Parts: sequence; C-alpha cells; structure tokens
Amino acid sequence: MRTFVITLIFILPILLFGQKEGSVTYMETTKLEIELPDEMKEMMKDFPTERTSEKVLYFKDKVSLYKNSDRKGANEDTEMEHAGGGMHFKFKMSEPDNRTYNDYASRQYTSKKDLLGKTFIIEDEMGKYNWKLGSDKRRILDHVCMNATAQPDEETEVVAWFTTEIPVSMGPSSYHGLPGMILAVEINENDQIIVAKEVSLGAIEKDKIERPSKGKKVNQAEFDKIREEKMEEMGAKSGGRGVKVITHTRRSNG
Repeated sequence: MRTFVITLIFILPILLFGQKEGSVTYMETTKLEIELPDEMKEMMKDFPTERTSEKVLYFKDKVSLYKNSDRKGANEDTEMEHAGGGMHFKFKMSEPDNRTYNDYASRQYTSKKDLLGKTFIIEDEMGKYNWKLGSDKRRILDHVCMNATAQPDEETEVVAWFTTEIPVSMGPSSYHGLPGMILAVEINENDQIIVAKEVSLGAIEKDKIERPSKGKKVNQAEFDKIREEKMEEMGAKSGGRGVKVITHTRRSNG
C-alpha cells in the first residue's frame, strides 16, 4: 500500500504537466444597461438585462485562440420590435465573430473585431496583469481554483479563479499570467462574468488555432478611437465591461 501511494505522488505531477493542450468552453455574461425615451419607459420590463454567449478557448504549446462556440444555437440573435403611438422601435443584438489569438512566446496578440459591418485586425503587445493572489478557494468543474485580483486600469477591477491542475498560464480572452488555467473571471463585480462550463484536455487539431488575418490592420489604441467614435454616432457607449445602450425612436409615417 505504501509503495502504491508513493508511486502516485511521483506520477501525478507528470500527468498534470503533460496536459498542456485542449479546450475550455466558457459562458460569458455581459450586463446591459438600456436607456429609453420617457414615452417608452413602460417597455423596460421586456428588455434583456444581460447578454449571454458561449465561447471556446483552444490552447496548445505557447498559443491560444478564444472565439465563439460553433455549437448550433449557442449564440442566437436577440430581437425586439414595437410599433404604436406613431413610433416604431426595433432592437437587435447579434454576437460578432470576434477572436483573440495570443502568442505567449512573443507576447503578441492578434484580435479580430467586427464593428458595424467592418472587420479589423488588431495587432499589439500583450498586456501584463499585476495579479495579487488571494486565499479563497472554490471548485469549478471539479477543479480546485484559487482567486487572484488585478486592476488593469482605474475603472476596471478583475477577479480571476485559476487552477494549477491545468498547468498553463492562460485564460479566456486576454486574461493570463497566473500559475494555472483561468476558469472564471469577474469584471467589476457583475459587469461581465466568464465561467467555464466544460474542460477537454488532450490533443487538438492544428487548424483549431489559426491567427486571424483578414481585415483592416490597426493597433489597440487606433481601434479604441474608431470604436468610441462609432458608438457615439449610434447613441451608445461602453461602461466598463458592461454595455450601456441609449436608444432613439423614429416616428412612423402612418
């Protein structure tokens, strides 16, 4: 019996550190704050308060790709339409085909962002998170996770839950830099929450992780400026990681 236990102690770390490729499926929930004109306030009860989408992180060696899930029905459009009182209102929210490719060896990332019918390829240096390790623990998908916090800017607070049982310093979207896979992220408490719903470890096909390349190439600062200008034109603005939407109505002609 003693020999068996000792054998497990030596073999288990080898097995864990061999699990350096696979995929993690996440549910990403973003808070929506919608402002309506006074004459439409009674419609607020019908509006969604959050948007949930399914994402997948593919990882292998020193690269990863975070993208929409290909599962049928995973990211359907949210639509609403109202006509009455001489007004016509239509609300539609679709999940853009955004992708984030991280190269941890070169510390460069490439993101594909769809913005109002145009595709942008953002190439820039990966950011660095000054994580502070906490003492809390929780289980996510039978993996023991520990917490860490970071404040990448004055308006954003991030809580990450990572597990050393998956020994890769990666996570969803741009989040990384902890001694294990990040399985959950909480941004500004509830503006955005990302939680793993499935982990699949093992060999993945090489074409699952492809660097996005088709679109107008910009750096992050250039894209942020373009997005802010477009959102102002559309009467919307970002609020942290949540989304604030200010709607406008148009009068019906008949």
